[in-house]
Amino acid sequence: MQFADLADNQAKIQLVIKRDTLNEYAELENRLENFAIWKKDVTVGDRVLVKGTLMRTQTGELSLRVNSWKMLSKTLRELTDIEKIDHTKFIERTEYLSRIRRDLLSNRFVEVDKQDYLALAAGYDKVFSIQNSKVTVLWAYQSIESLKNLLSNLLEDEVLMDLSEVFPDPEANEDALPELKRALSYGLPAFAMAEFYLPTEAADLGVDSENEKK
Repeated sequence: MQFADLADNQAKIQLVIKRDTLNEYAELENRLENFAIWKKDVTVGDRVLVKGTLMRTQTGELSLRVNSWKMLSKTLRELTDIEKIDHTKFIERTEYLSRIRRDLLSNRFVEVDKQDYLALAAGYDKVFSIQNSKVTVLWAYQSIESLKNLLSNLLEDEVLMDLSEVFPDPEANEDALPELKRALSYGLPAFAMAEFYLPTEAADLGVDSENEKK
């Protein structure tokens, strides 16, 4: 008998693989995937399809007693320790951004492509964009403090934010990005803006934690 963990980026379940059960189903279904081949060929990183029955072990852990299995794709080599760390960081980063997107949407923010100021000029008061590991949040007719308080309640970790207020005064935005200048000509309202990165990357990307007003 062997035990294995079947996992994706959201959940994990223990597999219980018994030789007699696996061999019996392999013979019954005229399959090659018996216990000996499982023991010989399946390694960490392989993608497998398993069928079986839910059960609990003597320790009470929910497990799947495997009746049959199939190799979907074979890993060509095992991950190094560094690659395992990178893989874990990728999963954590993805889950973090997914949580931010869900929380902002539940607070009636609208996701736009990149940092689209025109969305505010078109009548959307609360918008955000996610590009790579950078999150930009725009909130019309609100102060920096209001936006900061909202995000502090949504974010579980301490995050360095670059905060600013933008007013629809072309003279005060002479050095602004072309996208902002263009949006100002469409009647852009005053708004608060927050930009932040993932906590593990903030120090490397030079995010300024001090408030800036324009």
